[in-house]
Amino acid sequence: MPEAKPPVDARLVVESSSFVLDAVAIASSGTHVLALRGDGSVVAWGYNDRGQLGNGRRAESREPVDVKALDGVVAVAAGERHSVALRSDGSVLAWGENDDGQLGDGTRKFRYKPVAVGGLDGGVRAIAAGNHNNFAVLADGSVVGWGLSVSSDHQGLDAIPDHAVPIAGLDEIVAVACGRSSAVALTRDGEVVLWGLVFAPDRSVFFQAPAAVAGIDGRVVAIAAGVSHFLALTVDRRVIAWGDSSRGALGVDGATLPDEAIVQAVDGGTVAISAAHRASVALMRDGAILRWGSITGSGLPVLKSPTRFELGAHAGDVIAVAVDAALTADGCVHWWHTAREDGIAGAGTADERTAAVGGSRLGGDPDLPAGTAWPHIDGRALAFVAQIDLAELPPLDSAPLLPSGGLLSLFVLPSDIGTTNTFALLYTPASAELAAAQPPPALADDDRFRVCPMKCVWSG
Repeated sequence: MPEAKPPVDARLVVESSSFVLDAVAIASSGTHVLALRGDGSVVAWGYNDRGQLGNGRRAESREPVDVKALDGVVAVAAGERHSVALRSDGSVLAWGENDDGQLGDGTRKFRYKPVAVGGLDGGVRAIAAGNHNNFAVLADGSVVGWGLSVSSDHQGLDAIPDHAVPIAGLDEIVAVACGRSSAVALTRDGEVVLWGLVFAPDRSVFFQAPAAVAGIDGRVVAIAAGVSHFLALTVDRRVIAWGDSSRGALGVDGATLPDEAIVQAVDGGTVAISAAHRASVALMRDGAILRWGSITGSGLPVLKSPTRFELGAHAGDVIAVAVDAALTADGCVHWWHTAREDGIAGAGTADERTAAVGGSRLGGDPDLPAGTAWPHIDGRALAFVAQIDLAELPPLDSAPLLPSGGLLSLFVLPSDIGTTNTFALLYTPASAELAAAQPPPALADDDRFRVCPMKCVWSG
C-alpha cells in the first residue's frame, strides 16, 4: 500500500470565525455548513443559491441562520447544494436543490424550507448526503436511497427515484458515505462495500452492484467520501484513501499512483475523518487537525499532503471536524471557509441604475409599459433576469428570427434559476412608452439582482 509522505513541520495558520452555538455535531459540503445544536435545532451558513440553508431565502450568509420549522434533530448531512436532517422519531427531512429528486419529496422543486422525504416509515438510524443523492441506514441494517445514481434500477434520468427506495445487496450496514456517482457503506464487521456508477478506461459507464473494496488492510471503524474519493479510518487509527487523486484529494502526488490505488494518508493517531469536494480532513488524538486536497473557491491553497491546521488556543478542544469547520468541546464552531465575495445582492435603487431606460441589461428592475402585469406562474411571482433591446442586434442576412426593434424581457421562476425550467418572455414593441416596473412585494429581495448593463452582439 503506497503511503502519503507525512508533512515536515507543514503548518497552515488560518483565520477562522467562531460561533457560540451549543453545537453537538457539524456537517459541511465545503460550501455550506450545518450545525446541530443541543436542543435539536439546526443552524446553517455559507452558500445558499439553492436554498440549502433552509431559512426560506436564497442569499448566502456568513453568520449562522436558523433552519426553519426544524426540531428534534439527531443528525445532519450536507449535500452539494442541499441538506438533510434525521429526527429522533426516525423521520428524515431535506431542503435545497432538487433537480435530481435529492429531496425525496416526490417533486423536482427546490425547497427553501425542510420537507419530508417520502418512502420512509421511520426507523432510520443514519443518513448520508452526496452531490445529487442521499442514503439512509435503517434500523435493520438495510439501506435506502433517493436521487441520482442510487441503484442499477434507476440509471435513466426519467427513472431517478424522487423518494426512498431499497438498495439491493446491502445488509448489516452501520454507516454510509456518498459522493457524485458512487457510495460506500461500512458493515457491522468493519468491511467497506462500494457501489454506483463506474467510469471505465474506455469511457464507458456501468453500474457496479455493492461489492467489498479489495486491498483495505485492517478493520474499518469510520468512512467518508468526497466528490469522487473515499476515506476509511481503521481500528489502529490509520487513514487510508482511494479514488480520484487529483488536487491532492488522497494526500499524495496523483501522478505517481497506479490506477485504483489505495494509499495510506495518515499512519496513526487519527480519531475522526471527513471529506467533501476534493478535500479531506483528519482529527488527531492530540486535538490537531490535518487537512489535504482542495475546495474550489474556498480561498484555501491546494494541499497535496496532510498539513496541520492551527486554530490557536481552541485546537486542543476540538472534538469533531468537517473540511472547513471544527467543533470544540464547549459547543463552539470554528469556520475557516471563505464565502464568495460576489454573493447575491438585492437590486439597486433607481438612483443606482446605470443602464438607460429600454437598454439591454442583466438584473435591476425591468422596463415595461405602464399597467403591465408582473409575470406570475401558478400564483408565484417570477424573478426578472434580463432585457434585450432588439434594435441593438445587427441585421440578419436571412429572414429575421426576431423583430427588428422593441424589448425582449426574460423572467424565471426563482427556484428554477440555473435550470430555466419555468420562464416567461415578454415582448414590448418599440413604440411603447417604458418605465421602470416595481416588483411585487411577494418577490423576495434575494430574487432581485444587481443591475449590469450589457451590449448585444450577434454571433453565428
